This record gives sequence, C-alpha cells and structure tokens, in this order.
Amino acid sequence: MKEIKFRAWDKHKRAVCSLREFDPCIIVQEGCFTIYQGEDCDFEFMQYTGLKDMNGKDIYEDDIIECFCKYHDGEKYIVNYEDGGFYPFADNDDGIPYVKSEECEVVGNIHENKEELNYDI
Repeated sequence: MKEIKFRAWDKHKRAVCSLREFDPCIIVQEGCFTIYQGEDCDFEFMQYTGLKDMNGKDIYEDDIIECFCKYHDGEKYIVNYEDGGFYPFADNDDGIPYVKSEECEVVGNIHENKEELNYDI
C-alpha cells in the first residue's frame, strides 16, 4: 500500500513545513482526513508520490528533479499530478514510465528553488 504523506509551503513563513506545523488545516473525521484550504489557511499542500530519488529522498509534488538517464540526461522537471499519475513518472500509453525515479535526483522545489529551472513557472 502506498504511504500517504503531505508537506506544505507556508506562504507567510516562506518555508516548507511538516504536517504538525499546519495541523489547523487538517480535519480528521471517522478515520479520514480532509485538507482544508480556505481563506484562513495559508498553505499550499504537496502530496508524496510514493517514490524516492536515486539518493533515497522522498519525492513530492512541486519538487524539481534532475534526470540522469540515456534520453533525459541533465533535464529538469517539475513533479505534478496529472491524468491519474505523477508526471514525469506516470506511464506512457505503452506502459513504460517517462522517467524512472531511481534515475533522478530532487534538486529543490518550485517554492524555494525556482532558479533551478531554465524557464518561468
């Protein structure tokens, strides 16, 4: 079973924080939790992909990864959820992942390390 974890970007502190730091935005009811992102919740949530990079580091949405593989060597991607999977790790139509997490390294995230990208987001 995939481990479900979140982290958040605190818009006021301008820092990534752990679950305990944004507990007021979490509602637990009957064993399920809901992430509340109302006007008074100044966090942007990022879900864990269930994958680790080549160094064993957890990969989250909004992470910037650099790939070290034959077809994508040196290329950087932003991890995001689309079409039922986490890009760029989701399977192509042929069932083969676009890139493999163990061939990539997390080099930052879009909130703290925009300079890692060669384009504006």
